[in-house]
Amino acid sequence: MMTVTARALVLLLLGASPAAALGQFFAKCGSGDRGELAENVRAHAQHTYRLDRKVSEYWYHNKKLPPEYEDAKLEDVERFLRRSKERMGVLYHAHDRASPKYCTWLATRRGVTSHVETGVSKEEHDGLRDGLFGALRVPERMRGRAPTLRGAALLAKAEVPAADGEAALKRLSERLLPTPVVRAILEQGVETLVVVPHGDEGTIPFAALHMGESGGKPRLLVDVASVLMAPGFESFKKAPTPRRSALVPAIVVGDPASTAQDKDYDFPQLAGARAEAAEVARLLLGDGSGHSSANLLVVLEGGAATSEAVLDAAGRLGGTPQLLYLSTHGVADPVDPLDGSFLWLADGRWSARQFQKFPARDAQPLVVLSACQTGLGKRFDVGTIGMARSWQLAGARSVVMSLWRVDDDATRKLMVRFLAEAMRQPPDKALRAAMLARKAEDADPAHWSSFAVFGVPER
Repeated sequence: MMTVTARALVLLLLGASPAAALGQFFAKCGSGDRGELAENVRAHAQHTYRLDRKVSEYWYHNKKLPPEYEDAKLEDVERFLRRSKERMGVLYHAHDRASPKYCTWLATRRGVTSHVETGVSKEEHDGLRDGLFGALRVPERMRGRAPTLRGAALLAKAEVPAADGEAALKRLSERLLPTPVVRAILEQGVETLVVVPHGDEGTIPFAALHMGESGGKPRLLVDVASVLMAPGFESFKKAPTPRRSALVPAIVVGDPASTAQDKDYDFPQLAGARAEAAEVARLLLGDGSGHSSANLLVVLEGGAATSEAVLDAAGRLGGTPQLLYLSTHGVADPVDPLDGSFLWLADGRWSARQFQKFPARDAQPLVVLSACQTGLGKRFDVGTIGMARSWQLAGARSVVMSLWRVDDDATRKLMVRFLAEAMRQPPDKALRAAMLARKAEDADPAHWSSFAVFGVPER
């Protein structure tokens, strides 16, 4: 068990220590030209590299970058886009709070489109983000999978009036997807939008953002393209990753049951999560592979769903599961994101730091975190440290993560549809297809836009 002194040291190293401040990434936003984007790409990549080392080694390395490190360049992004088999766009934002200006760049095969908005203060921008979640009625209505807290304050924004929330949604959409960018996406037929997060943008449901109107109704991003949240610009150094041919061998975890009590939370059983795991298992067994299910699939439910059982299952599957599907409770900690963020399993908390012991490096599995808050954590200038990034650093190629406290039954419906789609197309395309299907049945974006894909494009 970590001592109080050791825990305090970890929190200091993950927080804003004086040493860490020396290496902080400061986004450049002035003219919005190509050269400025190129500077941001290089600096963002360096900071992401240092941040990833911080996750694995506790320490933010301000010293000179090692000889093996190679800068990511704008040319890498452009080469990646040319080599992709589909029309893809890379979206990046930078907020200069001193100016104050907010820049948006969209890189496609045809070049770079940019937009600069002036007079954007941190308070006003953060208010729009809070208003967006008010428009989605988060967290008030999204408590189906939320634990009942015992004497601990829940870090959540108050719901705002619906009219104010809708206005904030429209205004935030205009900021993150300004008119020149929307025009370029539509005119160039962009099929996949890869967002490189600035700050906490990786926690925003981009799929629900507006892109003007079509037929007298709001056109949403999900109506036009799939969305990926990239770990950073270093993702574009290599060629697009070939899509995996199958999602088996697989490990599926559903509704773990524990006799132990948590010191901070009560974790009720999740009927939707258990049914979700069963439906996912049936889909995987019907993949037409013709192999013995014992060699392809391990399903862990109730008291059997321990972290040790998950690790043991990975060993029995040869250490090469193509899918790890976890349907349970999740809690994100914005202060201590590695030891305080966790999934609830039958043997208790399975922390974000412990995820990195999973043998994912060779298999590069798809990891589905069908639980609350799995895309949240501690905010940094180049993204978020938490459960999703921990799995990515452990070797997962793509991580499906939640953006808030999600509803149990709505999640079951969305994620089962996602898995069915993921058996025949890349994760981002599968999630978009599932969202569109659910949107047709339930227009409430709080029920269909609550998940995102964190990772690199698979084609």
